[in-house]
Amino acid sequence: MIASLRGTVAYVHPLAKRGNFFEIEVNGIGYRVEISAKMVSQVKVGQSLTVHTYLEVREDAQELFGFLTRDELQMFHLLLSVQRVGPRSALHVLDLVSPQELRQAVAAGSPERLVEGSGVGQRMAEIIVAGLRGKIEELAGGSSVSGEGNDTEARDALIALGFPASEAQATIAKVKQNGMKSEEIIRAALKVLGQASQKREKSR
Repeated sequence: MIASLRGTVAYVHPLAKRGNFFEIEVNGIGYRVEISAKMVSQVKVGQSLTVHTYLEVREDAQELFGFLTRDELQMFHLLLSVQRVGPRSALHVLDLVSPQELRQAVAAGSPERLVEGSGVGQRMAEIIVAGLRGKIEELAGGSSVSGEGNDTEARDALIALGFPASEAQATIAKVKQNGMKSEEIIRAALKVLGQASQKREKSR
């Protein structure tokens, strides 16, 4: 499994509607890496670069998909866990919406955020939000939310999901009850935050 490549950008294919890629030379070997359209403008020929990769192996081909951050790669992996979402669809989603925006939409249970904010299709947005629901631990970047929890653990997980620290702290104070574990606090807070988000969107 090729987890990452570090080398020099040898070629960047001109921006296209689909099929964007660049070539990176590592120790004399050139690798073609499929990338998002927005990444085309972020890499330059001659640039030294580390790219985090995912290797897709099929009967008729092997393709490398690349990302500049581990956060994007992690979200790509999560998207692939959703039924009907393949590598190119996942790459397209990340071209339209940032990992943070995607986390917030899933956490709030609001597929309309993806539709209105980025242009992801309604059906695809619903599939993604439904498919990633319940994977809060992964979306929070691997934060542990099991066992005896506390305010700090719950707040850090909500911040990792993209919510402002002040809003996360205020919501935790509102929902917390004696004896609640971190996981329970997070679930209760996400319900309140999701409802608040929907009210704001309706008032626009």
